[in-house]
Amino acid sequence: MRLQNYKNIRILSRFEWLETSFSSLNVTQRRTDYTVSVLNKAVDFLKSNLVNENTALEQQLTKTVLGISASLKEKCQSGEFGPIAFDPRPSYPATVTITFRPAFRSIPAVVYGLKMLDSAYNANVRVKGPITELTNTYFDFRISEWADNVMYGSVFSWMACT
Repeated sequence: MRLQNYKNIRILSRFEWLETSFSSLNVTQRRTDYTVSVLNKAVDFLKSNLVNENTALEQQLTKTVLGISASLKEKCQSGEFGPIAFDPRPSYPATVTITFRPAFRSIPAVVYGLKMLDSAYNANVRVKGPITELTNTYFDFRISEWADNVMYGSVFSWMACT
């Protein structure tokens, strides 16, 4: 009987220990559930703020890029010009007027260079192209040949900046 009482006490002790452990686990589970709930709300809040922040940054970036683009358009323009033909060949000297769109606020600096030249194979190659007039709204460029040169075409590239 004593042995039986001892076994019963031991079983009861283990049962109480299991009950205490189970109760403790339940408390821990409720705390974990609460913590997860709080963290989920925090994550949702951060996601919402991040979306709003991204939208604001995208709008700011777009505004900045458009401003830079407009600023560059206002500061620089470029293009190409020049007559090209074989029959009949262009008549030189040829004056070309380049109009700035939009006009600059002040007279820009213009750089230019010969991009393409087509001349007869059996004659000397002679071409020149000075700017003859420059304003804030346009420039005139004169393409010419001289002596025995036979030119079928020339193309110049240019860039104007303030």
